[in-house]
Amino acid sequence: MEDNWQFIREFYARKGFFTCAQRGPGDELRDIQVDNVWYAPASEKEIASLEKKMSKRLTPSHKRFLSMTNGGFFFAQKIKAPINASGLMGRISLKILRIMGKDYESGFQLYSTNEMPCEYKWTYKLMKEVADETFDEDEDKEKQQYLRWLDNVLIIGEEPQSGNYLSIDYNRNGNSGEYPVIFINHEVPLSCSVIENDESVIACSIENLLVQAAKNPANFLMKVLGGLATYSDGNTDIDWYPKSYRTM
Repeated sequence: MEDNWQFIREFYARKGFFTCAQRGPGDELRDIQVDNVWYAPASEKEIASLEKKMSKRLTPSHKRFLSMTNGGFFFAQKIKAPINASGLMGRISLKILRIMGKDYESGFQLYSTNEMPCEYKWTYKLMKEVADETFDEDEDKEKQQYLRWLDNVLIIGEEPQSGNYLSIDYNRNGNSGEYPVIFINHEVPLSCSVIENDESVIACSIENLLVQAAKNPANFLMKVLGGLATYSDGNTDIDWYPKSYRTM
């Protein structure tokens, strides 16, 4: 609905603050600023090219989103120091994130038209490796069924640095060209392939996802997504998790 898109545009155009509590002992609270990062719109040519590369027709709300901003970060915090990136490999990973422009953490990301094919290829490889390790030789039928499911999803975003992904599942029943958005939890990645079970479904469309996240950001990050969202106050090593949100 047009009113939803107007709400989405206006809400995410503003920065905001989370009132955060510290993980572990203590009852101290912190107000921590987070960003909603929008980019230039994707062109019709870029969207058509993505559909060709992925061999899938994008849903109406996915196209609408990309035509407003070609990807974006939501309720994210810019990396200022190597938080959770100790040691050589951590510093190298952080450097790679910055080179790729992924210098935000926490919150969630929706991919651009350029990122989506690369991220799908990478995630497909990881999830196939999980399948190779999970299914025994006598479970080839189940494995092939899983791989057919995996071929018909589109990885559209992630919780940065978590291993958790957002995906449109074209295997499930659609409505007016829209298909459900599912949450792929890195702890149980195969469970979301059971389409008879709606536990992994978090929204009926990208439009619904963005509205739902805007209405209660802290609940969305901590309950709907993986509950891994933590923020830095810039002064201590304490991890702070969101309890409530207000716009600036």
